[in-house]
Amino acid sequence: MHICALTEQKIIGSMLRGTNANIQNHLAAIDPCFDCASALAAVLSNESYSIGDVTLTIVMQRIETIASIIVNPDQKGIIFAMMGEIYAIKQEHLLSERYYRKALQHVSNLPSTSVLAGSILVNLANIYQDRGEFAQAIQTLEQAIVSYQNSREFTGQAEAWGNLANVYQDSQEHVKAVQARLKSINLYEAVGDIAAQADGLSSLALIYADQHEYQLAIKTCQRSAALLEHGIPSGQIAQTLNNLGIILREAGEVDGALSILLIAQSLALRSNQTKLSSIILQNINSLN
Repeated sequence: MHICALTEQKIIGSMLRGTNANIQNHLAAIDPCFDCASALAAVLSNESYSIGDVTLTIVMQRIETIASIIVNPDQKGIIFAMMGEIYAIKQEHLLSERYYRKALQHVSNLPSTSVLAGSILVNLANIYQDRGEFAQAIQTLEQAIVSYQNSREFTGQAEAWGNLANVYQDSQEHVKAVQARLKSINLYEAVGDIAAQADGLSSLALIYADQHEYQLAIKTCQRSAALLEHGIPSGQIAQTLNNLGIILREAGEVDGALSILLIAQSLALRSNQTKLSSIILQNINSLN
């Protein structure tokens, strides 16, 4: 049975309502091909469905069985990458790392697949960063940048440089963090992504603040806010203003920090950014 829109809906229904035996019978009837395996993985990665651990294991076993049969190495790599992403969503980082690594073993170095390799490497680096393995994260992100450069994928390069800046900042290498963040910002500017450019400037401002370069941090955050005047969602403006409020607080400008944070709080509430609103409120309370 080849998965089409109808059978995919049946699979979802079976996952949510059927017994494990029904699920296994349904999966056994599916053609062992790339399209079917990727369709199954897409269902599992859809966070709107509540899929239990036992069901997840059953379906993932079927996907891996199909992947082992697929001859095309790039298609095999794509399936393993999707499996890595599913486990990342489930916070199963060891399994996620395992399948991302398996994906990299099969994805070729051709320009057409370099973007996929770059995205896998970025995801792997996120796992290393979360575990505090900064040297491994840096090395992996450097490999991701090379992969994106091979395909001339500028947005991917910008994301990887930005992530590299975050790792350098976490490891207290502020000079390298600034250099990486500037490269990310310049690439976002080159592709015309104003929102990402503004977000990068806001993050850069926090790096300057960590180095106690408060005036430079304030000016950088103001540059970010100026870019966000061009129809950017108020939630992102609230994040930038929250960062500016933090910088003003650290610089000892408490009154200015309070004014900015109150505006940020209003924007966060207006855009239903509940988590951000809570963070901003904590920053406001820290001024007392």
